[in-house]
Amino acid sequence: MTKKEKLANEYVELKKQFDGTEFKADIKEHQTWWLTREFKCEQLETKIKAVQTAIADKAKREAREAWFATEEGNAWKTEREAQLEQLRKQYVEIRNSAFQYTRTVVKNLLGEGFDVTRFSEGNMEIGLVESYREDGTANGLFGHEFTVSFGKGWDYTKDGVKYKYEWEMNYGTMGSFDMVNDSNRVIYLVGMAKFASDTVVIPALREYLHGVVKSMDALQEATYKIKEELKNPAIPQAA
Repeated sequence: MTKKEKLANEYVELKKQFDGTEFKADIKEHQTWWLTREFKCEQLETKIKAVQTAIADKAKREAREAWFATEEGNAWKTEREAQLEQLRKQYVEIRNSAFQYTRTVVKNLLGEGFDVTRFSEGNMEIGLVESYREDGTANGLFGHEFTVSFGKGWDYTKDGVKYKYEWEMNYGTMGSFDMVNDSNRVIYLVGMAKFASDTVVIPALREYLHGVVKSMDALQEATYKIKEELKNPAIPQAA
């Protein structure tokens, strides 16, 4: 038996072990099918490793679910799920608080016609308001409000790539407009320039938002760790 024949046979057997596939033909016929394909031995070895990993993951998952079904395992799981919910609430509270605070700053600086039309971790859009939704959030007048990025970004330096906290504006494109009759466009441009050139209010907002991002990053990191614990619990060994 050649190496390729052995690998084809091993792959089919592992597939049967993993998902219980019932082949209509026997192993020899399936082995022949794999041999007739243009697969190299290295490719079959890669497929075998993938199935072996899937089998190990399946066994780990079944062991985890079995432990979670016990009183001890269920209590452990419930405690961590409660921790995740608490972290989620803190994250939402911080984000919503930052959103409302930033809206207040923008309105006070640029005027009531302006608002934050979109806010997420790391960036926001600011522009003139066309209308307000039932939840109080704003619909932008033009649909191309200027964007301010304040999250983590890549900093390419001579010493390598590092993280930096951004403070960048993207005003997109407005196309041409009538400066005499399209007063909203003029107001929009003046507001955008005022935001970009302010040296007191906006620098303070920048520092505040960078602090918000750091707090949200810490919550996300804590969330990730707990989720990893739930995926890979340290199951006590039976005595």
